[in-house]
Amino acid sequence: MRDEPLSIEAWLATLFSRPYANLWMGAVRGAVDARFAAVSLPEGPRNAAVIARAAEGLEGVTVVDKPAGIARLFGKYRELSSIWLLLALAAVLALLFWRYGRKDGLRAQFPVALVLGLTLACLGYAGRPLTLFHWMALKLVLGVGVNYSMFLREGMRCEDVDLGAVAVGVVLSAATTQLSFGLLALSAMPALSSFGLALLIGINLALLFTLFSLEPDAVGEARA
Repeated sequence: MRDEPLSIEAWLATLFSRPYANLWMGAVRGAVDARFAAVSLPEGPRNAAVIARAAEGLEGVTVVDKPAGIARLFGKYRELSSIWLLLALAAVLALLFWRYGRKDGLRAQFPVALVLGLTLACLGYAGRPLTLFHWMALKLVLGVGVNYSMFLREGMRCEDVDLGAVAVGVVLSAATTQLSFGLLALSAMPALSSFGLALLIGINLALLFTLFSLEPDAVGEARA
């Protein structure tokens, strides 16, 4: 039998190439000409830094570290989420100013802003690094916490509304939110656990500070 070089076409035609045929990309056309490309998956311990150093200076070799790329993307989204949270705080404050005036608007916004800061402090004290899912939960805490303040203050504006019933409704709303989202803190998945833990802390603090931020004298003034 004559020894002949094994061509790519002949290798792709064999049965033992099927598990690896998808690694051959074939001709990849560039700006000037067409080049052939293939994907190689390293075996054994996969240290991305070591592999990247080994590939330095090799023409046509590019190391693709997908986990690192996803981590960088999530880090960028995390930074943007913190900015968007500040912008959302400013937008909510402007809306509260329009509805309740400067004094009552600040009084309605302050508990929620304090809750966001305390939640971040609790996560830092617990040694939990901030992730994108923490910021997503804080956005939900902002929306829900502001709703608690608005429900109570709108009830104060009505003459025939039982404020005790309104407060009970807010407490039940917080309880159902905790049961539906807060229990995610017990999840074995880090993403769900981060989301649920931030929400668990934030909703409890939002409920507590919102109820105690209402001054008894303000109820009579609002109804008058």
